Amino acid sequence: MSLKQQSDGVGAAPQRLPTAQHTQAEYDAAWRPVASGSERTETILWWEAERPSSTNFPPQHSFSPVGPGEVDLLSGGAWIGTDAASLPAFLEYELSIPSGSASVRTDFEFLVRKFWLHGPFRWRFDDGAWRECTREAHILESVTIRPNVAASWISLGHVALAPGRHHLRVELTEAGGPAAFDAFVLSAGGFGPHGRLKPGERGPAPPPGWHAFLPRADSFAASRIDLRALNQARAGIDGRLIKRDSELVFANSGAAVRLWGMNVGPDVLSLPPELLQRYARHAAKFGVNLIRLHAPVFQGDSFRTTDKARVDAIQALANALNAEGIYLALSIYFPAWLHLGAKDGIAGYAGESPYGLSFFNEDFENVERSWWRELLTKPNPKTGTTLAADPGIAYVELLNEDSTLFWTFRPHEQIPEAQSANLELQFGRWLTAKYGSIENAAARWHGKPIKGDDFSAGRVGVLGADALASDASPRAQDSAEFLSRLMRDHYTRLQDFIRKDLGFGGLTVCSNWQTSNEQVLGPLDNWANAVCDVMDRHAYQSGPHEGDAAGWAVQDGQRYDDGSSLIFPGGPGGTNGIPAFVEPRYDGKPALVSELGWPWPNRFRAEGPLLVSLYGRLTGLDGPIWFASGQPGWASVLEKFEIKEPATFGQFPAAALIFRKGLVSEGPPVGSLELGDQELFTLHGLPFSVGVGLDTFRKSDVPQGPGSAADAWALLRGPLDVQLGTSPGANSKASPVALAERPTDGSLVSGTNELTWNHKSGVVTAASARAEVALGFVGRSDVQLPVLTLHSQNDYAAAALVALDDAPLPQSRHMLLQVATEVTNTAWAAPGTGTRTIQHAGSGPILTRDLQGSIELRRPDARALHITALDANMQPSAQWQQNAGEVLLLPDVMYYEIEAPAPQ
Repeated sequence: MSLKQQSDGVGAAPQRLPTAQHTQAEYDAAWRPVASGSERTETILWWEAERPSSTNFPPQHSFSPVGPGEVDLLSGGAWIGTDAASLPAFLEYELSIPSGSASVRTDFEFLVRKFWLHGPFRWRFDDGAWRECTREAHILESVTIRPNVAASWISLGHVALAPGRHHLRVELTEAGGPAAFDAFVLSAGGFGPHGRLKPGERGPAPPPGWHAFLPRADSFAASRIDLRALNQARAGIDGRLIKRDSELVFANSGAAVRLWGMNVGPDVLSLPPELLQRYARHAAKFGVNLIRLHAPVFQGDSFRTTDKARVDAIQALANALNAEGIYLALSIYFPAWLHLGAKDGIAGYAGESPYGLSFFNEDFENVERSWWRELLTKPNPKTGTTLAADPGIAYVELLNEDSTLFWTFRPHEQIPEAQSANLELQFGRWLTAKYGSIENAAARWHGKPIKGDDFSAGRVGVLGADALASDASPRAQDSAEFLSRLMRDHYTRLQDFIRKDLGFGGLTVCSNWQTSNEQVLGPLDNWANAVCDVMDRHAYQSGPHEGDAAGWAVQDGQRYDDGSSLIFPGGPGGTNGIPAFVEPRYDGKPALVSELGWPWPNRFRAEGPLLVSLYGRLTGLDGPIWFASGQPGWASVLEKFEIKEPATFGQFPAAALIFRKGLVSEGPPVGSLELGDQELFTLHGLPFSVGVGLDTFRKSDVPQGPGSAADAWALLRGPLDVQLGTSPGANSKASPVALAERPTDGSLVSGTNELTWNHKSGVVTAASARAEVALGFVGRSDVQLPVLTLHSQNDYAAAALVALDDAPLPQSRHMLLQVATEVTNTAWAAPGTGTRTIQHAGSGPILTRDLQGSIELRRPDARALHITALDANMQPSAQWQQNAGEVLLLPDVMYYEIEAPAPQ
């Protein structure tokens, strides 16, 4: 049966036949509901913005809902707005805080649902001080009403209000622009927005076989599955994270540490303090101990000026994360964030992003230094400590996603003429130092002149990365060496400045990008990046996604196809090789994947976290860092890179436990390989190629064409060590037979014998003493492991059983069972097979396919085990009440706590 099947509006999947679905009566007999009592009442008041007591807003505006589809997305079916505000523009409301049980509360979170960030305003209750909602506010959730019109929830912070009557006045603070308001909320507990739905409302009935994911805001009541205890009491309490040989360790204790992380963007910096704390607490609960902040620190209108308010916000983020034992990594420059022009003082640019400029422009490098100086040396007003001295700062990243060896490095095309001339002068000086003169170098090349050659002026044209991908001529070899040394020298200078001049004692990462030919140029790029402490890479897994804005958004009219990483090479529903997060270890250094994800749309997302935990651990990875989410709680709609949904973030607990606690083993090395300087710079390359996991945004930089060489299948057995820039010994190369070996039955067994990956059936299993996992296309036949047997009626699912008490599973007295399957958006529609058109990208709430099946636990005491179903906040929701070896999985439950009875 093909893995790509006819899709209904929510991504239908094939099921094993016959399907043994259970009746509601069977579930009722097997499970007894448990009222946890742990969640507080979320909302005191919710009122419609379009019903003010007084206003001068116009009665009509162009954002009014058109048709029942738009009406259904707005609270009360309407909102109040203006197309072009004239000041003063105001709204007034009369409200009453109820007494009774709520009378003890005087502190509330105040929220508004409005038209995105348009219409900044100020507000106050009664005669209190004015407070502002600016264009830098954090959007908690956004629902598209129509193209370019969205209703977005924003927290306005906390307000003290006694029971009784109150008056609210809202005034717009900018004239001439649009504004619209849908609803206001006063909440006495954490408010988890779900579009127009009030707490307790379910919305339209989901399609058969699906349920709406509508978790309540987490009260953080005690839970034995809460993973906060995995983190330190405070980040840095055992000293900085440092590199010791090939490991990351705490400087004071020497204990090894592995990082399980998430990315956040600048939006998290605008969270009110209470929500920032909530964000950190929620991340720690699910096993996160590292956050990578990926955000510029320069002002939007002047890249030479550091935004001091942004620096203050980063310090506040560091404080909140440190309190939850979470380390902070800083990534502050990505060329795509800049579009230089004449006003910026760097010749030649007319709106282009300055890819490659860092490596050869002294002026620009000095600007980068100024960013780091402002960020790292300003004392934190709360702690008095600079970020340079803060042991909770895990690492600084010098440059995001850039390289002189990627497709974006093309002199006279993507690099302007004036900057290309500067580069060519530097190449001429480098050649003179190497060969005595430019003419001596040219005589060695025996080639035709290229654009930029002007030997009499000291200029020598540089081949772009696209040419180097297929040219091993002497000129190409010199160009590749020169470009590699440009990168390495820049990283050396910038790292020395950050360390010696600014006093930063933490780890450094150079960059994390790929090349135009990973087999040939990849070693050169890694050689340049090995200047820093930790190697880094980005890895995304998905099928094709094409159309306007596909690099960062999912919209109607785009085309896409699903893609599972588990089936390769090139099979239906599969990729063309092993995932990009699996790669060699370079120069004996620790390794991160600082951007990682299975972007939406893709029905095969649930494989990601467990797959990464298993094979990241096997191959010696030190930290996967998932991209991305700034949500304080669960997301309410699937977006391009959003991970805080059941199939990804929902799988963090078991995955983080496996990875961070070493519940599966690192494999024995499958070999070693050395490439000396001679082999590097003559473009000798590797005898294999690793995966290239570009996201849709960066795929647009790559011209269409054939891929490169065979995959390193040996990496699914264990780590491969590659040494770069040394003098190789006589027996240094890995065995070509080992690298080229292909399993005949599709099953790749790890060197530890704990992991099996069948790339034909698309099933991965793990069986170690303390963890068992089954994931992929498990509905084709039962998956039987030493303790866990999974009977799945879902064609595609993931399940993990882990010991929480560090005992072997046959004897463990406390275990977590975690299960997952597919997710989609409400009203998602993309019918057909193969690469197909998105008819409707849908909206919240997120839908999860019903879990259908059962599990067996093969232990002598299996019938006596206590099994409790937990909700999305890891609180009890139902108790198993039958004495049976086979346990029915509830359709909407991700987590089960399993306990052995106390010994008599």
